Amino acid sequence: MKRCWILAIVALAGCATSAQGLLESPIEAEVTSTKTAQVFATCVVETLSFGGQLRSDGTKYWVIRNNVYGAPISRWDFIPTDSGSRAELRTSININTGKGKVEACA
Repeated sequence: MKRCWILAIVALAGCATSAQGLLESPIEAEVTSTKTAQVFATCVVETLSFGGQLRSDGTKYWVIRNNVYGAPISRWDFIPTDSGSRAELRTSININTGKGKVEACA
C-alpha cells in the first residue's frame, strides 16, 4: 500500500515538472509591455541570471527555467497584445522567478 502512495505522489508531481505541465498551471504573475513579444522575451532571457531557454512557436515566446536536475520549474510566456505584449508567469516554486527583471525589461 505504501508503494502505491509513493507512485501516486511521484506521478502527480510530474505533472508540473514539464513545460506543458507548467503551461497548464495557474498564472502567478502578469507584466505588460509596449514592446513586441519577441523583443520583450529576448530582453528577459538576456537579463535573467539563471540561463533560461527562449522558445517560440512563431507567434508567442516563452522562457523556461530548469532546476539543477533539468526539470522545468518556472515558465514566462510572452503573448502579443494590441498594445505590445503580456508576460505571464507559471511556476511550481514561487522562488527566484525573475519577476523584477521581467518588469525591468517591460
